[in-house]
Amino acid sequence: MIASQPLDYHDVVSAAESIMVDVLREHGPVIERPKLEQLCVEKGLRRETFSIYLTYSPVIARYAPGVYGLRGAQVPPGVAESMVKTRRNTRVLADYGWLPDGKIFLSYEAENCRGSARRNRGRRRSLTHRCE
Repeated sequence: MIASQPLDYHDVVSAAESIMVDVLREHGPVIERPKLEQLCVEKGLRRETFSIYLTYSPVIARYAPGVYGLRGAQVPPGVAESMVKTRRNTRVLADYGWLPDGKIFLSYEAENCRGSARRNRGRRRSLTHRCE
């Protein structure tokens, strides 16, 4: 089935999707998620609504981790992948348990980090670390 006249997407999609499509058409073909969210919020879309529509909208596609565009957009090879942010060092919970005095302890492994524990004004312990 083909429409006799082209449809205006503003008449077909929801108001939230209309904002997102406008932003993607103006700034696309693909945009990193934080920038897309910021531009949509500036146009009046609520953050919660943005997240829901980004996940479930049939007109928006994820082209790479954290990179979105209109479904079917002409995206040159490598463009979406080049926009993917490199991951920062992550911490992994290595161990946990209870100390003899009843306090809990947590032990994390972190890549390329050196850490030292210190007292924060005598009340809490905090871990400071430097990642390279």
